[in-house]
Amino acid sequence: MLAGVFRTKERKVIIVSMVIVIMMIGIFIMIDYSDNKRFKEQAVMAENYLEAGNYEQAVEAFQKAMSMKDSNQQLLTIGLSDAYVGMDEYDMALEVLRSCYEKTSGNKIKKKIEEVTSKKTEYEYLQAASRAEVYFSNKEYDKAIAEYEKAKLIKSKEVKSYKRIAQAYMEKGEYDLAQEEILEGQELTQDESLKELLIIVDNYLNKKQYELLINEASEYINQENYNDGIAKYEEAIAFLPKESTAYIGLAETYIIQKEYNKAYLFLQTTIKLVESKKLEDLLNKVSVLKEASHISIK
Repeated sequence: MLAGVFRTKERKVIIVSMVIVIMMIGIFIMIDYSDNKRFKEQAVMAENYLEAGNYEQAVEAFQKAMSMKDSNQQLLTIGLSDAYVGMDEYDMALEVLRSCYEKTSGNKIKKKIEEVTSKKTEYEYLQAASRAEVYFSNKEYDKAIAEYEKAKLIKSKEVKSYKRIAQAYMEKGEYDLAQEEILEGQELTQDESLKELLIIVDNYLNKKQYELLINEASEYINQENYNDGIAKYEEAIAFLPKESTAYIGLAETYIIQKEYNKAYLFLQTTIKLVESKKLEDLLNKVSVLKEASHISIK
């Protein structure tokens, strides 16, 4: 009889224990279900903020979701980084991505780091270029050059930086520096559009050198140093054979020296190469002088 009583008590204990265990399991399931439900709601809220462009709220929502139990850290980290990018906070975006990558080494995180790094580079370049354009439009060329130099450090093969720096130097009259900038840009970018700008700069520099030779020749002639003056005019002609100024100066020098035949032959050849009313007038003048000199000799 006693054995039956004990067996009855044991059964009750077992049944009570089983009920407690089942209840505990049920409670844990309910808690887990509740936690999972709250996590999903929080994650959805974060995504909704992100899609709506409410980036500050999205950051807070993603951070809260990440603090929840059994959250998908990689997925949420990518979402959080997108929210930071939306705020132009690229360093913060990279910080959270790299922190996650150190823990997970996930391929998705790695690709996202590359994507955000690229966006950061583009953003910083555009910021520098935008500041440079404002300075350029305000004719603050030194500041514009400085900002475009920063842009070059960010994206060294972006041709616009080289063009605008060269144009700023041209506006300052510093064509030598403009030429150096264009040549550097051509070497690094291989962009054909820089050739047109280089032609403009080279033409200016050639013209400047040509004018220097003309001035030197004129100075020699004023000093009656005709040999050196003629040599400078000839150098200028060889440098820019389509320009008329050196031809005119050389013809006038022959006239000053009363070498009318030499001047006449020179001008006859020259007017076939270079169109100039002044050269034609000189030819007529020399023709008259040449005739007059023959008459006086007779």
